[in-house]
Amino acid sequence: MIAAVEWPALVSLVLVLLAAVVVPILWPRFAAWQRDRRQCLELARGSGLDASEARLAWRLARLATPQLPLAVFVRPSLWDVAVARTGASPASVAAIRAKLFC
Repeated sequence: MIAAVEWPALVSLVLVLLAAVVVPILWPRFAAWQRDRRQCLELARGSGLDASEARLAWRLARLATPQLPLAVFVRPSLWDVAVARTGASPASVAAIRAKLFC
């Protein structure tokens, strides 16, 4: 009877300890990802992109330069790299590039 009570408590303790270790490690990465995503969408909206184009810009930005996704807003050559790495339509990417850099 005692073993039946201790087993769930032991599992709960292990899960709490695991969360106490994993959350502080992953939280900064998640926060940086959210910050970059928010800034990318703000830049996209400020450049006149609609919602679907802004989502595509974010997806391509993460693929082109994962460590610095906002670089696609200042380096047009990164859009070519992003198209090569995804199945995105070259026409839609060309329309976004035209709005951003022309």
